[in-house]
Amino acid sequence: MEFIGPIHRWLYAKVHMQNQLCDAIVSLAKEQGWDVGPELASCVLPALETLQPGMNVHGWLQDKVQLTEKRLAALVESLLEGHEERFEAIKDAARAFGGKHPVAPTSSAPEVYHTLEDVLLDGMPCDRANQVVSSTPEGLEWKCVRDLHSQFWQDGDRYWAIRDALVDGMVRKCGARVRKTPDGYQIVMGEH
Repeated sequence: MEFIGPIHRWLYAKVHMQNQLCDAIVSLAKEQGWDVGPELASCVLPALETLQPGMNVHGWLQDKVQLTEKRLAALVESLLEGHEERFEAIKDAARAFGGKHPVAPTSSAPEVYHTLEDVLLDGMPCDRANQVVSSTPEGLEWKCVRDLHSQFWQDGDRYWAIRDALVDGMVRKCGARVRKTPDGYQIVMGEH
């Protein structure tokens, strides 16, 4: 399996995490008695180890990124169709899911950022969707230079609200806060 490198495993883990977020939203929907179509209820990601030598790993992973992006958008938008009041519960489910995947307590904003980068799906690594603007141990600012998500949504703001809730859940106990800024996001250490 030498043709599957660390970067492939890293990206696959990010795809898997977003797919698990979808599963958490499906669980919420089932608990609430909301209708979830069978095509959105589950998505089985084949393991990386099923790839055969000579396969285009990059193309295969790109397909899985697209698949999970489309699933999240279609799932949320189908649940909200005619039921906008459900959005708070969906964000709460994302926050709770983030809490089950917390950032470890740390003393450094760059460490928090790198942990988030290891989890959040922002396309392929070559897409370079995020750019760090400033970084100190106490704080880090970054901006999203390429929005790779909104194209899948009727209302792209919904994606960012869900992602913000997920991140809030992840950082809640690590000694940091992530805030929106006019140009992107900021991690501030020592806030709870």
